[in-house]
Amino acid sequence: MNRHRLVLLLIAATAASGAELIIDPWLTPKLADQILVDGAPLKQFERVRVLVFSNGQLAGPTGSEPFALLSKDYATGLLRACRAQGVPCTWALDLLRWQRNNCPPSGLATAAREWLEIDAKGQITAADDAACYGSPWDPRVRAALGRLAATVASWAPQPEAVTLCCRLSPLDVLGFSPQAREASVWECQLDPIDMSYGYGPYEDGWCSWREHSLTSLLKAVIRSYRAKRPSAVFEGWSTGAYLNLSPGLRLRTCDNGMAWWREGLVADLLVDAPWAGKEVGRIWSMLVGQTKPRQAPAKPAKGQTATPQQPKPTGRLRAIVHTRDGQRRLQLSEVLAALGAQGATLRDVAFYPLSDGDLAVVQAALAAQAR
Repeated sequence: MNRHRLVLLLIAATAASGAELIIDPWLTPKLADQILVDGAPLKQFERVRVLVFSNGQLAGPTGSEPFALLSKDYATGLLRACRAQGVPCTWALDLLRWQRNNCPPSGLATAAREWLEIDAKGQITAADDAACYGSPWDPRVRAALGRLAATVASWAPQPEAVTLCCRLSPLDVLGFSPQAREASVWECQLDPIDMSYGYGPYEDGWCSWREHSLTSLLKAVIRSYRAKRPSAVFEGWSTGAYLNLSPGLRLRTCDNGMAWWREGLVADLLVDAPWAGKEVGRIWSMLVGQTKPRQAPAKPAKGQTATPQQPKPTGRLRAIVHTRDGQRRLQLSEVLAALGAQGATLRDVAFYPLSDGDLAVVQAALAAQAR
């Protein structure tokens, strides 16, 4: 079989897959540049999601104080590339991770240090997570993210939807800044510093309040965006903390994506989780089970009213599949096999290349799945 025919077969196989692609200009700038020059590979995907705010920087045409601009306008450039190929495009905003542990410093760790959330030791970064996070309890952060949303909403053209990621560190418990402690005392009558050596019976209440705080921030960002774009559609990006086997993840990340989805705050939900491995369990099948309506009792007890049936979310649920693991080893085959064993198909997957050359790896994996 000649090379030209092989390429045509590869494109035909992947075009029918229904999979999505995530483009991260911070991790894969060469891939993003390649797509700006030749967008033909985008036809292989049902939708493309472009990260346009992360690492305290905007990858768009204008900045927003205190966030700097990345080197190039990938937001509108990649949006136009998608439309030229007839592929829907979604922008993604990583709201609270203002310094990524795998990217050059954004400068916010110095310029806006007091805006960053800290751990129980007073550190803005933990030993296992060199990222820095804006504090969702700081009014300055909330105001800055409101301005950010208005800025992104002013860009033209606009995408089909906007995906929002609103979480704290998955590796350490943050929330010990003066602003966070004061808010916790007011709302929970608990000072987090008193729980730093063990959360015990207070964990559920404190965790629920933390989740409510991030949900409130997410709603505020949506309101700011819709003030300029009333018809904007929003989607969620969650860590899937509820269904991870470690309860501590829910306390750390504070992002309750399933609640956002069930409440209709977001239309579709992307879930970022370690899908493969014995210690992980069957997270995807558990997630799908969570989307089923909860039935009310047929006959409530005397003196009680029936609990209304909770509606099933109408949007799509997708699993984020990273091309590499934490040690930068390729992992697509293992992860796709684990998801497939739980009933997931390629229509349930959003591929996330972590290196510039990984688009070819994704294409090969899709072609292998099609055989």
